[in-house]
Amino acid sequence: MQNAAPPRDESAFRATAMSDLRNALLCGLAVVIAIALTVPISESPFNDDFSYSYTVKRLLQTHALTYNGWASASLIAQAYWGLIWVKAFGFSLTVLRFSTLPLAAGAVSICCLLARGAGLQPRFAVFASLMLGLSPLYLPQACSFMTDAPGLFCIMLSMYAMIRAIESARSRSVLAWLAMGLIVGFIGGTGRQIVWVVPLVLAPYLAWLRRDNAIVFRSAIAGWMLVFAGVLLTLHWFHHQPYSIPENSIRSDLRSAWHHKGHFIFSVLAIGLTLIWVILPAFWGVFRNWNAARALVAVVLFIGPAIILPRRPHYAVAPWIGNTLDPRGVLGKDELSGDRPIAMPLMVRIVFAIAVFAVACVLVADLLLSFSRPFTAVRRMVRFMLFPRQSQAVIPAMLLFSAAYFALLMPRCATDMVYDRYLLPIMPCVLFPILSGYQRRGENRIPLAVKLLFGVYTLYAIAITQDITAMGRARCTAVNRLLNDHQANIQPTQIDGGFEYNYLTQLETIGYINDGRIRLPRNAFKDGLGPTYAIQPLYRLELTPAADTTPTPFGYVSYFSYLYPLHRRIYIDAYTDPWWLNPRKAATRPADRYHHFIAPVGQMDHQNAN
Repeated sequence: MQNAAPPRDESAFRATAMSDLRNALLCGLAVVIAIALTVPISESPFNDDFSYSYTVKRLLQTHALTYNGWASASLIAQAYWGLIWVKAFGFSLTVLRFSTLPLAAGAVSICCLLARGAGLQPRFAVFASLMLGLSPLYLPQACSFMTDAPGLFCIMLSMYAMIRAIESARSRSVLAWLAMGLIVGFIGGTGRQIVWVVPLVLAPYLAWLRRDNAIVFRSAIAGWMLVFAGVLLTLHWFHHQPYSIPENSIRSDLRSAWHHKGHFIFSVLAIGLTLIWVILPAFWGVFRNWNAARALVAVVLFIGPAIILPRRPHYAVAPWIGNTLDPRGVLGKDELSGDRPIAMPLMVRIVFAIAVFAVACVLVADLLLSFSRPFTAVRRMVRFMLFPRQSQAVIPAMLLFSAAYFALLMPRCATDMVYDRYLLPIMPCVLFPILSGYQRRGENRIPLAVKLLFGVYTLYAIAITQDITAMGRARCTAVNRLLNDHQANIQPTQIDGGFEYNYLTQLETIGYINDGRIRLPRNAFKDGLGPTYAIQPLYRLELTPAADTTPTPFGYVSYFSYLYPLHRRIYIDAYTDPWWLNPRKAATRPADRYHHFIAPVGQMDHQNAN
């Protein structure tokens, strides 16, 4: 048995070939065009980027990186990246949105190059890249200042460099690519810590595969030690910053998982089902090559959900993890008060659920049958991972990353802190082996039905992203209509404008979110008050009038959505009995209904059931 995979000649790696580079750039261009179709111009924050934008604003004003009681991401790299843009074009939320654009497109382009390095044919490489870049999970993040798209860019670039180091023939090239992978991985991790998984996992893998080269082996180990030390120092610095929010310890999450095993197991299954759902068009070939044993096992497995799901009815239909893919659109539960129109009808969700369960059962059946000889299967897998052939280093490396990433993701299921957008880094790691399997079976075409389904996914991604940005612009118009009425003299804190508006106003007024996880300063958290206690609203922006509000002369703001109904409204109504003026109602704090504290185990079940 060989000690290491023989290094592949530099020219054999097609990443720099003109045709592959052209395809990669076209994939990135497709993402840019899709983003342009969403009209991503809005001075309203998106999801958590109210906190990240405020950090950049304070960095611009004070020349110091400060936190505000919300972000658990260290945000260093992203804050300074945003600072470059706002210094060049002036501070605005739209400028920060556009700062994400080159990184979002770059991540998809690098994904295409990685796919070619994995041996996928050009059409399959482009398909895999566009499945990622035009996904309903990815496009909303790419149109925001969230950390997901920049983090994915750093993951892809660091992984690409590390794999080039594994497959390069000359020691000088190996060391250059290794240095690039370590540097990008470490810097990217200072913005979103999960990026650190790439250098921490793949540097030892490189040392193993190139252990016959003493210089490369020692350099990989030394580089890993430097990155590891940098990670510890960065985390130590971050945890000692005022108003920083530390992540839950893995030990406490595992303890919660142990005490709530049923909930934890169902949450992990929800991750798997959601992952299949977002890349469902790629599974067109799983129902081929049927035999009696495969069909029998799959049918038996399909009966299982019919027995179990009545106990957990909210897991019976998509979506299984809420956040981006919500029946009402992006952040369906968190935007504004009132009934938001349904973007994904129940019948569509049921059809998708049946398809996803069918694919899952077939995949599990294949896995069980492949382990009819478990020792042989395990031996083949170990050999494939530890002794890859010349052209097979990409897939083992990506599988190692995805295994480590998923291992870190699972403990968060215990506290309902896993969102569907967390699956973005895993999508290429699953797509490449699936499409590679089709190629080995001699399939070299993507069926027309698959292309049509992929087109539906793309159109839906553009529609829900345009809807959320159009709603943001309408919200800004409604807020400005209130604030510009000088006779009424309305203050920003007297408006309940939804999750992002309320939290950003709290930051602008108080300087931090009142979160119980704040450790420094010690007396910062005010027990008994909500996260946005500065908000004492007289007016509320809502999608539909409610019983506790009355119409005002300010009327409503109309906006156009690509989703049905096309013409929508945000009403500017007044509270009939402001809760903050009534001590008996003060404990309910309606303005804090958007708070995102770590949910107790089972809380997500209750919310989904409702």
